[in-house]
Amino acid sequence: MTDQIPPSLPGWAIDALRAPVTSRGGSPESIMQAVRRFPAPRRLSAPAAVRASRWLRRGSLTGAGGVLLTVMLAFMVSVHRGDQLAVMAQLQTSAVVLGDTVVPAVGAPDSLGARLLDTLRIVQFAIRGPHIGAAEVIGTFNGWHRGSTAMASDSPQADEWRARVLVPRDALDFAFVVSDASETPMRERVIPAAPLPAQN
Repeated sequence: MTDQIPPSLPGWAIDALRAPVTSRGGSPESIMQAVRRFPAPRRLSAPAAVRASRWLRRGSLTGAGGVLLTVMLAFMVSVHRGDQLAVMAQLQTSAVVLGDTVVPAVGAPDSLGARLLDTLRIVQFAIRGPHIGAAEVIGTFNGWHRGSTAMASDSPQADEWRARVLVPRDALDFAFVVSDASETPMRERVIPAAPLPAQN
């Protein structure tokens, strides 16, 4: 067995650590007798005001409590949903195809060097309603990317917002994103709309 006493200790400490230790035969028994003389610990109980409630201690609800909580949550969701539907009912949307236009197609010219052309539809999107703070239109024509097709109003007090967009003939699905200016903070709503009419 190697000596694990560090040599940096003073000599008297090293001698004390290396001195043999003698113990009396009854030492463990006398210690246990002293421990047994102490009174047994009692279980402490907190006052009723400090004690955790039965619901907190169990970590679950009773059957009646679960039903009551479910009814309350359903009521809150229905009121919130009713509020949203009432606001949406005041909004009117439209998408009018104004005509077609021919633009150069995206990509390289064909093998003969001619420029490829693409026919796009000119569509005017509009949304009308009170308290609109900002509006934009998203759809398959812009990859459903937020912020790419903003709508504008004629004046800050105007209730109608418009955007004129070039739309591919096969891009039919779209929706409006509206921020309500009357709420703090502003809440955004996505207003689905009927698809554009398909063209032959």
